[in-house]
Amino acid sequence: MLKVKRCLYNICLAFFDPSFFSKDRWFHRDFITFMRTTKGGEGMEQEIDLYSEEVSEALKLGIANGKINLDALKHDAEINKQERMLKKHKHEIWKGADGNWYTFVPDDTKPKNRRKVKRRERESLIEYLVQFYSSIDDDKRNITFEKVYREWQEYSENMQLVRTSTIIRRDNDFTKFFDGKKLSQMPIRSINESHILIFLDQMIQEYKGKIGVKAFGNVKSIIAGVFQYAKIYLRVECMLVKELLATYKAPINSFKKINRENQVFMDDEVDMMVSIIKEKYWTSARHVAFLFMLTTGLRVGEMVALKTTDFIMGNKLHVQRSVTKEKQPDGTTIRVVSETTKTDSSNAIIYLSKEAILIYEQLKKIRLLNGDACEWLMSEDGEFISIKKMDKTLRKLCDELGIPERGCHTLRKTYCSYLLELDVSEKIVQKQMRHASIQTTQNHYYFSTRQEREVRKEIDRSSRIIEALGS
Repeated sequence: MLKVKRCLYNICLAFFDPSFFSKDRWFHRDFITFMRTTKGGEGMEQEIDLYSEEVSEALKLGIANGKINLDALKHDAEINKQERMLKKHKHEIWKGADGNWYTFVPDDTKPKNRRKVKRRERESLIEYLVQFYSSIDDDKRNITFEKVYREWQEYSENMQLVRTSTIIRRDNDFTKFFDGKKLSQMPIRSINESHILIFLDQMIQEYKGKIGVKAFGNVKSIIAGVFQYAKIYLRVECMLVKELLATYKAPINSFKKINRENQVFMDDEVDMMVSIIKEKYWTSARHVAFLFMLTTGLRVGEMVALKTTDFIMGNKLHVQRSVTKEKQPDGTTIRVVSETTKTDSSNAIIYLSKEAILIYEQLKKIRLLNGDACEWLMSEDGEFISIKKMDKTLRKLCDELGIPERGCHTLRKTYCSYLLELDVSEKIVQKQMRHASIQTTQNHYYFSTRQEREVRKEIDRSSRIIEALGS
């Protein structure tokens, strides 16, 4: 009997003060216990609507049986709420010389992030504080997925937790995949597993064959980041999504197929590129830089940000900066050199092969020929060469050679594939590529650089069945 009374009391407290529901971890169990006791509802759902028929029935039963005194219950609910709200108040409450009561409340618009409040009576001040913190709780309970996303982005940018390019990419992905969708407008605390699964399923259906695995991974990262920020920083009661996202399996053939042949330069294409650069472009910093990237695996943003001081004892290179995007006050972005690399693991010292050292020496000669006195290893008009210009030059070179156009990142993938095909140990490959995980190297950077005829020849050579058939 005592257990049933406690269940009823908690149910009714939640009815009069909904915020109690999100704070009291016993509420679900109490409600289920009560309903099983009174109705034998063993198969009831665990998700509770405070204003559902079951809750109304519980209240009516309690009142009819004389177990609930509404006036006393309302009073207890108010006291309970007042105590919880005042626990949130961290500032002193004092009585001034003028007889008025004072305190401070949080206010981000003020210089010290606080605002003074005055009331003639202490009770009036307490009532104001309860209403103030209750409204904050209400705002948190009703905050939408999109609102949390905006706050998360602002916090990440202000605290410089990620690069500007990541902020821009997230915004582009949010606009493309989340804008106008039901999920983005839902209060985050009311989003459950089915909502997320339906969103992902519908997204895959809408963009089937149009996006790659990486783009889909970015969408899942946004969902995970929004829920993590809501739970840890905003203290909003919401579900844990990490495991759900990790175990989600997309249907077969959902993503855009990768043209594997265009992911790297083939052996004969590299030979053609080396030949034309030595014959025609040996004094062009842009073109010679392509060969340096091909023998070091540098990203194009790292290549154009190199300084002569980054080279150590002639055979090592410290990769420590990169070109990144920077937001301007008017909302536009410009490319600047950042004294950080793309990731923490990217800031590292790599070894240079004999070929790479020879190409580096040629880049220094070009620098002297051009009379460059600036800090960059390669420059134009005293400034670092833009990524856009590098990419355009490589595509133009591909056209000149009569091979499919590729961007500068293809040079990095080609270098990695060469190392793996030459059976260089995975640990060394990972270190040279400066990846945090060998899985990144294996899954996204290894593509065979050999021609199809060579692959077929190797397979034929390794087959013993053919020999048996011929005998």
